[in-house]
Amino acid sequence: MPQIELAGKIYEVDEDGFLQELDKWNEEFAEAYAHVEDIEGKLTEEHWKVINYLRNYYQQFGIAPMIRKICKDLGIDMKKLYE
Repeated sequence: MPQIELAGKIYEVDEDGFLQELDKWNEEFAEAYAHVEDIEGKLTEEHWKVINYLRNYYQQFGIAPMIRKICKDLGIDMKKLYE
């Protein structure tokens, strides 16, 4: 299984880069992974709003929500979501 190293720790990921051990996720992981995704600086309040929504949705339904649902539920323009 592929691995990535973030902030001096090793994490197992799938072929798409998704964390396999969800209990290893924390805010430190999210901040470190943001740099892998070319997000400069610290995650903003808006980032955390989306991250927490996605985590809660996945925990409740076992799948990721459709992009339109994220935008509708959070009141975020789709273009903004991709910035």
